[in-house]
Amino acid sequence: AMARPHVLSLGLNILLFTFLAGENFLGVFFASFASAFLHLSLFWASILIFGVWALIKILNERKIPAKEGLVLLAGILAGWVLRPNPLGAAKLAYIQTVGLAIEKLKGVPLHFGSELFPLGFLIFNYFWLFFAAWAVATFIFLRAMFKRPDLIERQKTIIWASLALSFIFFLMTVFLAQRSFDFWVGFGVIFVGLIFSNSLPFRDYLIYFGILVFIFSAGYSVYQRGLILNSIGWETGRFQAAGEWLKNNSQAGDVVFNASWDYFPEIFFWDSKNFYISGMDPIF
Repeated sequence: AMARPHVLSLGLNILLFTFLAGENFLGVFFASFASAFLHLSLFWASILIFGVWALIKILNERKIPAKEGLVLLAGILAGWVLRPNPLGAAKLAYIQTVGLAIEKLKGVPLHFGSELFPLGFLIFNYFWLFFAAWAVATFIFLRAMFKRPDLIERQKTIIWASLALSFIFFLMTVFLAQRSFDFWVGFGVIFVGLIFSNSLPFRDYLIYFGILVFIFSAGYSVYQRGLILNSIGWETGRFQAAGEWLKNNSQAGDVVFNASWDYFPEIFFWDSKNFYISGMDPIF
């Protein structure tokens, strides 16, 4: 119940890409429906994924996936309409996407999470290992295109689409919002896996490189995590007074509205007799 919707959206949109590649109409409907129902503000991601896949399919296979497009739109529409408050959800989705983008372009000093700011070229500080693996796989694929004419059209469509989507989300991470990194990595992993599974040249080298990346990234992640925890440490009792006041001045089961979601566990530690509903970032 506490999973952030981004995790669900990522998984569902990965499934959507899989169902599109396999021409599974029921799966396309399910994935688009569930994504819109659970995380309406990212409905555009499903449309973007379909658009890129459809464009490459048209160029590569000379087929127009009209049925898949209609099924996708039906799933998104159903997921929105069947929400408990569809009009309110649509308004909030507008604020979180279009409205927020407009205010950012105006230069309004909004107070919201850094994940909505572009990461810029700091991306190489945080993702240099994955970027290296992604870049190596891209090189292998582009080189293989001149030596593997035996790849069937459908395989080419899927590989090109995963590469294009990972590249688009990479650019979004750098220039729009760093939260896009999970989609970049998600489709990047698919692309790397497709290069491996199609036995393209240098596959064995890619395996060894992947093992090295895994070993180094595991150790590096532990090291970085330690630095982060040491840099953002806070006083553990900073909400003790607030929590004890709530405990002494409320009835068991009362609902406490908490304006900043990340304060919840600290307040709940001192007052566990209430129910809590948390606001997101103050801008929302």
